[in-house]
Amino acid sequence: MRVVEFITFPDIDAPDAELPAEPNFAFAQFSIDKVFPWEEFVIQFSEEDRETVNNYRDAIIAEGIKCSPNKHQNNIDTTTKACAVFEDGTVAWMGFRDWSAFMAAIWSYADNKEYTYLDFYSYRD
Repeated sequence: MRVVEFITFPDIDAPDAELPAEPNFAFAQFSIDKVFPWEEFVIQFSEEDRETVNNYRDAIIAEGIKCSPNKHQNNIDTTTKACAVFEDGTVAWMGFRDWSAFMAAIWSYADNKEYTYLDFYSYRD
């Protein structure tokens, strides 16, 4: 499934957004000081979901979204578009640690640099 747009966290309340009650991307593995290469990170997902997760990664890189979890899910921030909307209308959002781990895996891949989840958990936007 493809990402069709990114919206701000406050925009999730839009009537046509299908927001799950709980964050819908949760990861089994993250560690304060461990680097998770994308190849290791993506295997946490079923074969079926990997295409969606890879599409999500590619959309984040294309949009240059590199932000803290605070920017990802802050009710006050009306400028950072970091919540993905998929073609079926589902909105993706994550908890702080999961977003940080996701950012670390994506940007380690894109920048060919080793990031840990703490690099983004405490990222200064």
